Amino acid sequence: MKQKEITILVVEDNPADLRLVAEMLKESARDCFRIVHADRLEHALHLLSQDRVDAIVLDINLPDSHGLNGLERISEQEPHIPVIVLTGLSDEEIGIEAMQRGAENYLVKGMVDTDLLVRSIRYAIERKLIKAALAASEEKFRNLFEGSNDAIIVSGLTAGMLADCNKMVEALLGYSKGELLSMSVSDLVTEEKREEVVLRYGTLQNVKNIRMEMELLSKDKKIIPVEASMSVIKIGENTFVQSILRDISLQKRSEAILHRDRETLARMVEEQAHELVEAQVKLERSKRLSDIGTLAATVAHELRNPLAAMRLSVSNLELKVKEAVLKKHLQNIDKKIVESDQIIGDLLYYARIRMPEHETICLDDIIDECIEVAQKLSKKKLSVKKKFASLENNFLDADPRQIKEVFQNILNNAYDAVPDRKGAIEIEARDDTGFIQVGFKDNGAGIDKHNLDKVFDPFFTTKTNGTGLGLSVCREIVDLHGGAIRIESQPGKGTTVTVSLPKRRSRQ
Repeated sequence: MKQKEITILVVEDNPADLRLVAEMLKESARDCFRIVHADRLEHALHLLSQDRVDAIVLDINLPDSHGLNGLERISEQEPHIPVIVLTGLSDEEIGIEAMQRGAENYLVKGMVDTDLLVRSIRYAIERKLIKAALAASEEKFRNLFEGSNDAIIVSGLTAGMLADCNKMVEALLGYSKGELLSMSVSDLVTEEKREEVVLRYGTLQNVKNIRMEMELLSKDKKIIPVEASMSVIKIGENTFVQSILRDISLQKRSEAILHRDRETLARMVEEQAHELVEAQVKLERSKRLSDIGTLAATVAHELRNPLAAMRLSVSNLELKVKEAVLKKHLQNIDKKIVESDQIIGDLLYYARIRMPEHETICLDDIIDECIEVAQKLSKKKLSVKKKFASLENNFLDADPRQIKEVFQNILNNAYDAVPDRKGAIEIEARDDTGFIQVGFKDNGAGIDKHNLDKVFDPFFTTKTNGTGLGLSVCREIVDLHGGAIRIESQPGKGTTVTVSLPKRRSRQ
């Protein structure tokens, strides 16, 4: 595709500076420049009256013109042609003043490269075209433009250079209007959103209008979220993009608060649901205990009286019977009567578990007492080790009788599980942020997964002579103390029962 020729009038009396500008323009790969040269202001004015020129590069120090006089005369004769002023290092203030008087840009000699020069010319031409087009309907558009409560910018469709903006843009971003008009749309957008905005901006040639959210960067580097409504508009023969920007900072903060509150509410609902489920389970368990208590009282009354009569009869028979074989049978009957009475006692204890009567107890003493009892009840020879070294203080507030019942049940189960002579039980106590954890680890046969889920259920047992109430009693007592009990076990690898008890009595 053939490039459009851009005619540049270079007004420069220094051959070296002229040659440098010409070489830079020739190096441009994107644009095709035709250079017209004048070394005097009068010569430049004559050429402007004879030839079509797209832009002027003007040295403000010429043999027949000094300072801004040349700019004023060129602007007076050709107000629609953009002028870029060339200054020396010491003339930079004059360059700024030149822009205030109508120059589209200023460049400092010795600090210009090809990209800067070409970009300055291209932007100057586009900006001048935009200004000329806007001037055609300036008064009609201005009242609506400046009076809007929204920030509005007008920019070129191709390069996105800002051609105009209202005061709301200045208030929103903190830039002056002069600063804004030297920037493009992409300069105002945060780096993270820049590529997306440029891509969407490019689609306007086809879709004509788009709505999107973007993040603008203010002069003080503050990120401002806005909703942008961008549409293609025609002013005269030229096409522009009008962007209406609405600050949505408050909306975004509100959304963040709503999101946070929604998550908090969901978490609270989940916690409440969990608590309700736990309360339901405890309620059902309490009802079951109440039913068991009624049954236990009846069973105790109905069975203990006959058992007492049976035991008295056995005792009388033992006094009269002389044969050794019969005496042995009577002793076995008496033993079973005692075991039956113990089962009834266990059932009554489970059904009538009372609230703990707290006092300060020594954990070490209770463990020793439970070990001594377990050793007397069991005929097995095994190793029992205590590890209390890491425990800072082995005193806690608890009901001594109930805690002794818990530890005794656990130890009895461990003694039953381990093999004779090769059995080993390890008891370890340690601090755990307001709690004391006591672990009972054995090297017994372990519990399979199916049974492990049932060990705390009342009356569940795998023993031939057990009631299945021991661990149920343990859990009830530990719960009443505000603690927790858990069991870990694998077949063939032994079992660990961990009891966690608060050091101080709960005041709930």
